Amino acid sequence: MEKYISGEDFQRMQRDNVFPPPARQSKTKPVLLILLGLVIFAGLGFWGGVHYEKGHDKTIASSSLVSNNGNSGGYGGRFSSNGERPVTGQVENISSTSITVQNTQTNAASTFSIASSTVISDGGQTVSASDIQTGDTVLIMASSSSSSTASRIIVNPSYGGGFSGSNSSTSTPPSSVQE
Repeated sequence: MEKYISGEDFQRMQRDNVFPPPARQSKTKPVLLILLGLVIFAGLGFWGGVHYEKGHDKTIASSSLVSNNGNSGGYGGRFSSNGERPVTGQVENISSTSITVQNTQTNAASTFSIASSTVISDGGQTVSASDIQTGDTVLIMASSSSSSTASRIIVNPSYGGGFSGSNSSTSTPPSSVQE
């Protein structure tokens, strides 16, 4: 059976502090809810980004990465049509008709003919063979018609990315070359 409290008894009980104080609301609960919401939002964003990327074509034309002999990688696909890799090295000897470099890949000297069609550049500017000095670093791309004729010579090239510069024939050349 329930007992009813009269108004006077209720006031006396309040005055005597018989009733427990009202429960305090925890401040950590809203903070935890906000953090949980942020984690869920970040997770959904990551999941959405993964599915977005899966739906986009990332293929690159194989001709830009593979030379005619099937080797891939390096120099942004800048291979001669006969599949040879460009030669990087220090100039040992230079004349108006030929250039000899110490190849950084094989440690062997390589000599190339310089034709009237050979493009020579340094820092993006066209220069002549007389501007190349012994000891300069050069990148030489062979002509498609003759692997011993330089079609392009870049003086003091800068490489984008982590080229280790090891002297192994299996080392990967730089992925991009900037003049």
